Amino acid sequence: GNWNYFAAVRTEKRDPKIEAMHLEKAKELYTK
Repeated sequence: GNWNYFAAVRTEKRDPKIEAMHLEKAKELYTK
C-alpha cells in the first residue's frame, strides 16, 4: 500500500493535480 504514497509524491513534481487526487484517494483508503 505504501507504493501509492510514494508514487503520489513522485507525481507531485510532474503534475500537482494528479498528486492531489492520489493523496485524496489514499487518505480515504487509509482512514477506513
